[in-house]
Amino acid sequence: MIAVNLEEMNRAVPKSICRISIVVAVLVAGLLISSCGKSSSGKRITTPPSTDLQVYVDWSISAEDESLKSFAELFLSNLPQIVEQQGVVNITVFQFGSDGWNAPKICTIDNFPALLPVSVGEAGEFIGRLKDAKQDEMMKQYRAQVRERLLGINAANLVPPENIPEPSCTDLNGVFKRIAEAHSERRQQFVVITDGHGSCDERLFPVKAPSAPVTLIVVLLPEKSRRKANQPKYRQFEQRSDEIKQSISWAIVVPHFTDITSVLKESLVKSGNQITSE
Repeated sequence: MIAVNLEEMNRAVPKSICRISIVVAVLVAGLLISSCGKSSSGKRITTPPSTDLQVYVDWSISAEDESLKSFAELFLSNLPQIVEQQGVVNITVFQFGSDGWNAPKICTIDNFPALLPVSVGEAGEFIGRLKDAKQDEMMKQYRAQVRERLLGINAANLVPPENIPEPSCTDLNGVFKRIAEAHSERRQQFVVITDGHGSCDERLFPVKAPSAPVTLIVVLLPEKSRRKANQPKYRQFEQRSDEIKQSISWAIVVPHFTDITSVLKESLVKSGNQITSE
């Protein structure tokens, strides 16, 4: 027979139960922290660096040009998303003709609101839903403020006025050189709207990429000159696009029907910055 010491068993059992309880409590606490410490719906807001957006419009293009009107409408409809996506704080529109280096300013919209990450303290982080609610409210306020600020820009700012004299020539070299020399502490996004025919010079001159973080998007419109009248529009685009890329290798050239929101987003991701607010 095996002798059982009941007194020793009584002392050992409570200790074992205590150890198990402590282990279980630690595991449960870890699971709670890892699951509740996150937002309940996985929402997050990562802010991109502050960005200046500058738009240069070729005023040698007719105000009645349908491709220009079409791009202007597309661009304006996506501008709220671009502002949010790129962290835009200033938008400036310029027009250029025979002197791209000194392109005059048409309009400026500055002091866009900043999109800041939400902080609700440890309790909010632990609960999760509180942070989501604050993020949703912040995004509503931010987007409402952006829409209000964008009331200051419309299609008239992107289309040359009717009945204005056509520039003697189009100085694309001056515009591209000006952009390359731009210096700012903020990221710079440039959009040049043109048919790509730089008539002030026989050719485009090479322009080195600036050392500062810059994105240049050239939106090519079909050329309406007589010498191009019988050339298919896609061939025009290919020819002008190749000419621009040979001289300004860091430029992104797109046709006028492109939604440049995705192009700008791709450039932002490549630079290591991204904004997510789903």
